[in-house]
Amino acid sequence: MRAHRHHVRTGIKFICCLILLLGCPPIHGAAAGELEPARIGLTREASAAPLFVAIAAGYFTAEGLDPQVTFVKTDSAVLAAVASGKVDIGMASLSAPFYNYAAAHSLKMIASRSSDQTGFPMYALLVSRKAHASGFTGVRGLSDARIGIPGADSGSYYALFNIASRFGLIRGSIKTISLKSPVGELEALSRGDIDAALLPFAIALHYARGRELLPLSDFAQWQVSCSPPRGTSRQGGT
Repeated sequence: MRAHRHHVRTGIKFICCLILLLGCPPIHGAAAGELEPARIGLTREASAAPLFVAIAAGYFTAEGLDPQVTFVKTDSAVLAAVASGKVDIGMASLSAPFYNYAAAHSLKMIASRSSDQTGFPMYALLVSRKAHASGFTGVRGLSDARIGIPGADSGSYYALFNIASRFGLIRGSIKTISLKSPVGELEALSRGDIDAALLPFAIALHYARGRELLPLSDFAQWQVSCSPPRGTSRQGGT
């Protein structure tokens, strides 16, 4: 357990995933004291920590930018804010709805956000005591299990079925139940409505209380990654 807590404290070594509205003019530099606002939209997640480290270290200022952070509730709200021009840059998880929305609104991806690696987990399955006693002790337990998820458009949902594909499990044998939030997942787990909850690792660790924890990165390592957009004239910097 202490080792897991150590990973939570030291394992946030993620690069931010940024989305830039196509057509925003590049910044070639700014004179001393003339900073251009950079409006950044994101949800409240631990994986955004590097952004605040960069702000505190003055990396944005060195590029002539004044970072202005706006928090929204969901990744879809981040996309909508970028597309409407309310923010210049967004941070969001990649998913099928993300790609559809980005294509429809001409958004660019300019950097990766996070990586779920063994020893530095981002997500975990919190397994009920009953399910664990019945044999849900590893990836094979996913078959015929009821898994609570925040939503089918989440990156962790993709990772779950990436694991199923890797181990040759029948996709239809995994019964996912969308519960909209970690709170809903934990309540369903306590009632016995689900066998396991798919949660951010820090939340799963906090509410473990003797339940089994199965970090997704123990079974498959997955990474959100993308390339700089074509036609970008900025060099280096943030």
